[in-house]
Amino acid sequence: MEWQTYYLIPILYLIAMIVIGVMLSGKQESRADFYVADNKMNSAVLFSTVLATVVGANTYMGFSGLVYTGGFSLIWMLVAASTSYFVLFFISGKIRENRRTLRCFYAARFDGSQV
Repeated sequence: MEWQTYYLIPILYLIAMIVIGVMLSGKQESRADFYVADNKMNSAVLFSTVLATVVGANTYMGFSGLVYTGGFSLIWMLVAASTSYFVLFFISGKIRENRRTLRCFYAARFDGSQV
């Protein structure tokens, strides 16, 4: 394969993501649509999204180096992080009943005003 072929796939992917983003940007009516999906995602979708983002970023960016320098015994940290997000899945419904974001939840819980 020529070296130009290696650049073709990422460039096409980038162009496709930009086109899709521009086409779908008109569907957002407010900032709440963008930041919290207008609070319409159910807990399973929200849990899956957050877990995939955090575990994916940790695995590819930081966790591999940590295990490499500290040894395989640090693998428990990935299990602990995944477990904590699994627990968050069960309590997220109670948080989302009355508040749109975690910031609103903490503001109501501690001082009654938004930061």
